[in-house]
Amino acid sequence: MQVLPLIENNYLTKSDYLLTIKVFDRQHQLSVDCYLNINLIQRYQLTPKFLYSSIYNIDLIKSASNYERLRQRLFQVIALLDHEVYDKNLEVRYRIIDPNQYFIINRQTGYIATKQSLHDHRTYEFN
Repeated sequence: MQVLPLIENNYLTKSDYLLTIKVFDRQHQLSVDCYLNINLIQRYQLTPKFLYSSIYNIDLIKSASNYERLRQRLFQVIALLDHEVYDKNLEVRYRIIDPNQYFIINRQTGYIATKQSLHDHRTYEFN
């Protein structure tokens, strides 16, 4: 069998290419075509999206252990790039917009933890 060089390079749009590749057997002169669609994606087109929601509500049960175990994981937000492309250099990073004294977020995993004890009968809202 022999793989021929690129037979066609059909320019579809600004960022799409269709390659037709022919593979054949010289002995019996049988062949088959393979079509490969290549879509070039600009990095700025890969927008992170939250996996489940962009708004979450969680209830924490008040217990003595919550006050003793600071920096324990409370919740995880998960965001992915909105495409099937995976590249370690394209992983998302998390950041709390307005840092505060109550919560921290792991930049790589999205886990949220407390930095200090939370008080009941109070409402906390952060961006």
